[in-house]
This record gives sequence, structure tokens and C-alpha cells, in this order.
Amino acid sequence: MTIRVHKELSAEHARSLVQQGDYDGAIKIYKELVSINPSDAKLHHDLGVIYYLLKQYQLAIQCGSQAIVLDQNRALTHYHIGLSYNEIGNFEAANVSFNKAYDLGYNQDRSFFLTWGNILRYLGDFSKAEEMLLQAYKYGAQIQAISCLSSIKLFQDQNDPMIKQAKLLFENCEGKNNEQTKKLGFALGKMLDDCGNYQQAFSYYAKANQIMYNHLRADNAVIALERESNTLKEVFTLIGRQLPNCCPDDNFKPIFIVGLPRSGTSLVEQILASHSQVYAAGELPYGPNLVKHSRKLVEHSGKSYLWHYEELDKKHMQQLKDFYVDGANKKNHTKRKVIVDKLPDNYFHLGLLSKLFPHMVVINCIRHPLDVCLSMYFTYFSRKWSFYYDLKDIARQYKCYQRTMNFWKNNLDIPILDVKYDSLVGDIKTKSKQIMSHCGLDWQPQCAQFYKHERSVQTASVWQVRQPIYNSSIGRWRNYKEHIIFLEEMLSDEISIYTKS
Repeated sequence: MTIRVHKELSAEHARSLVQQGDYDGAIKIYKELVSINPSDAKLHHDLGVIYYLLKQYQLAIQCGSQAIVLDQNRALTHYHIGLSYNEIGNFEAANVSFNKAYDLGYNQDRSFFLTWGNILRYLGDFSKAEEMLLQAYKYGAQIQAISCLSSIKLFQDQNDPMIKQAKLLFENCEGKNNEQTKKLGFALGKMLDDCGNYQQAFSYYAKANQIMYNHLRADNAVIALERESNTLKEVFTLIGRQLPNCCPDDNFKPIFIVGLPRSGTSLVEQILASHSQVYAAGELPYGPNLVKHSRKLVEHSGKSYLWHYEELDKKHMQQLKDFYVDGANKKNHTKRKVIVDKLPDNYFHLGLLSKLFPHMVVINCIRHPLDVCLSMYFTYFSRKWSFYYDLKDIARQYKCYQRTMNFWKNNLDIPILDVKYDSLVGDIKTKSKQIMSHCGLDWQPQCAQFYKHERSVQTASVWQVRQPIYNSSIGRWRNYKEHIIFLEEMLSDEISIYTKS
């Protein structure tokens, strides 16, 4: 009896500490209570919830799993385990947990259905994703549900009730600089584009982008990008040859898919992911983080940004390589040696990466300048830089990317395969074989049926890579020609080069 009363009082005190933000104090109490009452499932559950709030997801899963061992009918615990799996990107396990929670009666929470719908979207189960997102819509998460639904289905009638509702919601939000207005604008643009109403589609895209740009323009992102690109080229022109090379590693063979967003990187990744020897890791953060990490290693030198590369010695380079490899391997549950990193921005870091991985493979995805620029303009990115939300800045970004890639091609001792989106879509089997050959992989027939390969995809191309090849996105810019005359003029040289290549 004494232990039971003590537990109740202490648990109540622990919950009050959580409310006050004293998570460490709450964890200490819960651990003591668990040691006294190891068979109490709720204590394990509550401890897991605290770890989830602290973003310590593996510990949250461990505590939740112990609670389930003690009481397998705890729907809320299954839900929380699923939330933790979702956060670490294990969507298959997250889906299992959400299914169990649902089967046990957890079905009245709009956040539950919204999160589950997104998990199913990443896994490519669009039919069930739509079902769950409609439940979220029913329970009041209309804007979030519409935003997600617009990315996983084709709309055919501009009088669709959901489009009408989205327009009403947008009118109520218009003028407000908030997440809901932006999401609705991009969603309406996409739905109306599906229906062929390009005038209205562009109008909503333009409104959403203007809100984003007004909020972000002070970052001067495109100016900073151009400046860094110029500095990068100066640095590697002067010291690139003297940077030490790391030794090749037969147990780690990276393939870097680079380019601009919306240039076909997800399609190329899906083709490679269909190969039995390849692990597709998605967009890993370690390429860009290498720059920050390298700066910390030589911060005593006082050298300015990027010029600090001059201070990197063989030991530093090995540390940087280990940093990347360790991070990638933590995600690689398949333990396959060939790993694909499809972060488009890695084009900027090819110089440093080529020193860490002298035998690395690079695939550069290119697409018609107007198509790729418009596609970026029509996308609501998780990365918040102003040069994604203004067509003139997007054009400058495109030019900067082209100059940087041309520099690498002329100065790095690594083969770079250019893959034109139009050509890939036009002859998927021939181009896929060319990609496999470039990567040193044998041809496997399933690579031509990449859309059947089951894996999670989190990029804006989550729907497209699940479909058989289609060419409706080629020449899409013509639907918006009257709106992008200035863009066509800005990129006239780049368009000429592309069409002749």
C-alpha cells in the first residue's frame, strides 16, 4: 500500500515537472518509480512520452515497447511508438504501430489521421493515404489535408468540392503571412494545373510565392549563393590539387545524384534503388554539414569561410570522411555497400567530396531550364531560402549552378554523367542501362520498372516516382509562356545550350 501511494504522488509530481519544463527531474522520478513497479505499463509509457518530447526517439521506442510487453492493448502507446518511428524515418515500422493503435480504437484525433496519411504517402500507399487524409479533413485539419491530398492525386474537375473549399479557405486566409495561406496557395496551384486551368493555377502559385518571398527576401540568399560559388572556385583553383586524398573504401561506395531540385533526381534515385546492390539513402545532410565540420577542425587558423580548406591535412580529411560514412551507415539498415545520396545541393560540395571519396560516382541531373525553374517555383519547399520563391532569383540560381558544375567538370578527376530528364523519360531502359554502367553496376530488369519498387520517398516527387514513365512534365513551361517571357529572356543562353546538347 505504501508503494502504491508513493507511486501516485510521485507520478503526479513528475507530470507537474514536465509541465514546468523540468524533464530531467521528471525522468529521474519515473526511473525510480519503474524500478519499484517494473510491471506498471503506464509508467513505462509516460517515461517514453518524455523521451519523445526531448527528441530522444530510440529511448522513447524502448520505453513504449516495454509498456506494450506489459499491456499489448495500449492504443495510445502504439500511437506514440509510431510517432517516434515517424521522426526517425522508419515509416514501415511507424505504419505498423499506427495500424495497431487504430485497430485498438484510437480513431478520434485529427493529428493521428494526418500523420498516418503522410506516412502512407511516403510509403506509396496512396489509396489508403487518401482515406486517412480525408478523415483528418473530416476532423477539422482541412488545410493540412488538402495540401497533402493535392500531392498524391490528379484532379480533373475544377468544380471539385475540395477545390471549391480550398478557394474559400484561401480567401479567408488571404493577406495573412502564415503557413496555412502558403500551403493552400501551392495546393490550389497544383490542383488547378491538373485541371488545365493554367491562368488560375499561376495566379495562386504567384500569390503563395510572393508571401514566401516577402518573408524571406531579407536573407539575400541568391547573392550569398553567387558569392560563395565564386569563392569556392577561387579556392579550388589555387589549392584544390594540394588537398589530401583519402584512401578508397571497398565497403563504402557512394553515388551522388546532384542537380537542381525538380530536375529528375528522385527519378534517377528510384531507378538505382531498384537495384539489389544499392541502398538509396534519400537526401542526406552530411555533404553540407562537412563544410561546418571542417571549419571546426581548423577554427584556430582564423581563415575565412572556404579558405579554411587550405588548413586541412590528411588527419582532418580522414575525420571528415568518417563523419560522413558514420552518418550514412547509421541510416543504412540494409548494410549494402553502394549508397545513393540524392541531395541536389551536393553539387556545391563535389570538390571536397571528391577528396574524401576519390572513386565516388556522380550523376548530374539536368532538365530544360524553363521546366526546372517553373517546377521549383511551383513547389513549397521545406528549405526556406528566398531564391526558391522568385522567378528572377530562381534564374540566377540556375545560372550559378551551371557555372559551378562547369567548373567541376573542368577541374575534378572524377567522371560526371549528365542525365537529361527529357532523354531519360523518352527511353527509360537505354538510359537506365547507361546509368548502371556509369555506376559500375550490372543491369537488372526491375530497374526499368522502378515505380514498382517499395521504399519510402519524402521529396516533392513522392507521387511521380510511383508512376510509370509519363512525359506530361516535358515542355510544361509552354502552358505558362505568357507569364515567363522575362524568364525566357534571362535564360536564353542556357536554353540554347540545353537544346543543342
